[in-house]
Amino acid sequence: MRSKIRSNDMVKARILKACANGASGTSIGHQASPNTMKVISYLSLIDEGLIEVNSAGSRVVHRTTSKGLDMMEKLERFHVETNKQNTRI
Repeated sequence: MRSKIRSNDMVKARILKACANGASGTSIGHQASPNTMKVISYLSLIDEGLIEVNSAGSRVVHRTTSKGLDMMEKLERFHVETNKQNTRI
């Protein structure tokens, strides 16, 4: 169970990172390796206000909000710390 939670958190971190400088849906998918769980994570990030969606003409741009950038940093730090603890065991 614990590894699944870590995996979900890393998916969210990858999606937030992909959107940090603005990204299309296609580039998010390529950078975050899409599957059903990742799509659900992506939609929840929008609902939580961590990603904003804007239209630029016919193009839709996804951008990580400042709240999302904070969350991305926390998730990445958590992942690093967890890996350090696992290597000590």
